[in-house]
Amino acid sequence: MRLYLLFFVEVRTSLLERKLVLEYSSLELNWQPHGGFGQ
Repeated sequence: MRLYLLFFVEVRTSLLERKLVLEYSSLELNWQPHGGFGQ
């Protein structure tokens, strides 16, 4: 049971990291054509 919980947390954190990286990269791509944000 404990190993299962550890595995679940591990998978969840890795998925969350991947989602954050994808969101961050898409934000950077959206900002680049405008020449930076707030300029």
